[in-house]
Amino acid sequence: MKKHVHLILTIVFAFGLFVIPVSAEEQVHIKTNKDTVVCGNTFTVTITGTPNYTYYIWVTGSSSMTGRPEDQAPMIMDAQEKVKHDNSYGPYTIGQYHKFGGGAGKTIKDDVPPEPYRGTKYYAQITLSNSGVRTIEFTTSKDTSNKKYTIRVERRFGSKYITDEVDITVEKDGAPIAEATKNPETLNPRDWFEIGQNFVETGQLSDAISAFKNAATMQPDYAEAWFELGVVYAMAEQYTNAISAFENGVVIQPENANAWYNLGNAYFNSKQYTEAISALKNSTTIQPANADAWYNLGTAYARTEQYTDAIIAFENTVAIEPEYALAWNALGDAYFKTEQYTEAISGFENSVALQSDYVVAWKNLGNAYLRTERYIDAINAYKSAIEIQPDYALVWNDLGVAYMRTEQYTDAINAYENATAIQPNYAQAWDNLGLTYERVGIAEKALEAYEMAITIDPENSRYEKHQSDLKAALGE
Repeated sequence: MKKHVHLILTIVFAFGLFVIPVSAEEQVHIKTNKDTVVCGNTFTVTITGTPNYTYYIWVTGSSSMTGRPEDQAPMIMDAQEKVKHDNSYGPYTIGQYHKFGGGAGKTIKDDVPPEPYRGTKYYAQITLSNSGVRTIEFTTSKDTSNKKYTIRVERRFGSKYITDEVDITVEKDGAPIAEATKNPETLNPRDWFEIGQNFVETGQLSDAISAFKNAATMQPDYAEAWFELGVVYAMAEQYTNAISAFENGVVIQPENANAWYNLGNAYFNSKQYTEAISALKNSTTIQPANADAWYNLGTAYARTEQYTDAIIAFENTVAIEPEYALAWNALGDAYFKTEQYTEAISGFENSVALQSDYVVAWKNLGNAYLRTERYIDAINAYKSAIEIQPDYALVWNDLGVAYMRTEQYTDAINAYENATAIQPNYAQAWDNLGLTYERVGIAEKALEAYEMAITIDPENSRYEKHQSDLKAALGE
């Protein structure tokens, strides 16, 4: 019997210095279970490295592919243990893993095809087991281009990279899929269900939808057919149809926690957050040990600014899965939004301790330190973020603020100039640069910086006031 396809849509809530040193023995290895795979079949790669550490895996060097039919790379399958994907509609926190070894400053999302699913199935974040091993399953379909691919696994330690690669060749097969459909009148609901699963495994989502619809139409109380139909609709980003299918399924099986979870994710992806909260609450009530369900529930609460409830959900997440770096960051953010800065700092510190290359968590940690007037700690946190992602204009601006607070004006000017060089339309950074030049008595450059801010954002009266006040002081 074929395995059912279960949808896991990890919703990532975006917004640090525990840098883990690389020992001489530190290494990672990757191998495949086969050298060649025929289109429509799966293959696995096994990663061996440091127990319980987080790594990134992706189909490297495939960004020249369009991602359109017959020009796709192998994709990482959903619903695998300790394998996390970005949501296809973002934010792309995992995909922003920056400056991978030899990548000339690109992110891993830049290194894979842009479609389908916004490229999010070509990469993932994985956590190794207690024994330091994790096997990841990839799928191919009729739309996978027949060529050689390279699968890369990597982890960044400070300025060093631990990495390994393995090749897999995809070949075409002329054999038709699902021969049984030649005689549809002879098929029963179970036949259609299994045919649908075959189509899912080969990436033929439209055909899979038709097959699961046939199974559910012929047997309206066939809950699994409704659930699988919802999953495939969600894979095709048809969330309204997915919601309808999942709702039909939970009417039949109201105690199915995974179905409520998937229904909640479909609501979330269609931006119906109130309905998402209701479905995810049902899921966590039935299955309280599902860390991802609690995390997604917390994220839905955060989207609706119900931060107290979000904190409870994220606390439950990290209680179940203490090494969930994204959840610690989200918990810190919820505490930050409720002005509980000590707790926010704890969340962000835990996040970067678990994932030292998590640039957004380092930025958030810097912001929390700044809010509590721990300026030196804030500077160090922002520097850690910039070391990971040197072109992060917002962090350069925040670093400038921290330098200003400590009266390190030369360093502040350098930070703001970097922010404006990276993002020339960053009005706030131009205004901050003007304030700093004014503070050190370089009026001409201050006026130029204010003028840039006003040009970019003429609706912000604060920028014009800064400029006019300086002109008045100069007697102009």
